[in-house]
Amino acid sequence: MIKLPVYNLEGKETEKVELKDKSFSVDFNSALVHQVVVSLQNNKRVYTAQTKTRGEVKGGGKKPWKQKGTGRARAGSIRSPLWVGGGITFGPRNNRNYSTKINKKAGRLAFAMVLAKKSAENEVKLVENWKIEKPKTKLLSSMLDKLGISGQSLLLVTAESNSDSKRAARNLPKVNVQTAASVSTLDLLSSKIVLIEKEAIKTLGDRISRQSEKKSKILNPNPLK
Repeated sequence: MIKLPVYNLEGKETEKVELKDKSFSVDFNSALVHQVVVSLQNNKRVYTAQTKTRGEVKGGGKKPWKQKGTGRARAGSIRSPLWVGGGITFGPRNNRNYSTKINKKAGRLAFAMVLAKKSAENEVKLVENWKIEKPKTKLLSSMLDKLGISGQSLLLVTAESNSDSKRAARNLPKVNVQTAASVSTLDLLSSKIVLIEKEAIKTLGDRISRQSEKKSKILNPNPLK
């Protein structure tokens, strides 16, 4: 079983909890995690390089010179790829698709592996009800100082969307705020420390199993005991 400390907003450890949910104790498979991460990166990739073909270059409607009698090579358009300023043959086009399909079960399993590995390496901390009074960067920085994680790359996982925390974190380059329903495997790997709101653990467990409590015994109705 994995034991994680729970802190209050003053930075004091209030308790330690055991994650009895089997979803949080999965053996790490680096090959699978790599495959999932590459697919996530590919799906975020936007291809913008674009060149024009001879049909898209402006001009070139008139034949440069007559077909015979000039002593020069035959030419039909000044926008031919053979000419300077003409179209490009086999150049990059912005309709290229890099998206990679990954099985849903593989994606959920990789997510569980990364979360379990970071938990075992003491890179996951739980915090009691996360509340920020005002969307101020200084206030958020002070809260992170009390928790002893200021200056490190941090992923804050909240149970519900928290606009104040997101606004406060915009000026902190190493802080990323995500909800438990939207956080990805790439988000987990991109941060050294993962700070999770205690109430968000249940949502993370549900995401991993994708089964209701009535139909599955994998998830404990109360994973924090």
